[in-house]
Amino acid sequence: MAMISKNKVMSIKLSDLEELDNPVTSDDLDFDSENWKHLSPEVRETFTREKVRRAVREFGKDGLSIEEISALTNLNRIAIKKHLDKLISLREVYPQKKNYKITLYYHNGKPLHHLGKKRLDCGDTILESTIAQGKNNSIFFHILEKRYSVLEGETSEGAVMVPIEQLERFIEDLKELRENYGGT
Repeated sequence: MAMISKNKVMSIKLSDLEELDNPVTSDDLDFDSENWKHLSPEVRETFTREKVRRAVREFGKDGLSIEEISALTNLNRIAIKKHLDKLISLREVYPQKKNYKITLYYHNGKPLHHLGKKRLDCGDTILESTIAQGKNNSIFFHILEKRYSVLEGETSEGAVMVPIEQLERFIEDLKELRENYGGT
């Protein structure tokens, strides 16, 4: 975790915050402007994205607009949109148009960690599988792709969410593709 002392900040990675699974509030991610300027750009990006993610996760059950996220995080619309786009690409958040002017953003499933997490290390690629609870209490099999680098640690690259009732079909399709390729 980042520690500020003598105007230096230790490195922090998004995976450090993800593993906390919300033991701190979004308020704990606030820095005064004096300390903020001493953070590296990468750390500022990590904290900003985490603030947006936590706002949607904590308060977005019924969806949040960019204006509402701005009020919760004290971030500007441009920064929020940038981080929402990244979170959408990671399948952590999904948008839904309310009308032609307003888009609401929802958290894309709460990981059910008590059911376990499986991890497959493939060199610099890591696949993490969990069960997640989505909108209207629907259950999904969530596969998160991460990359590992010495400089950045583990960073999320994308995800796939398979409705749990479609999991067997998904596995059968994967096996068929492997057989078509000629693998065993």
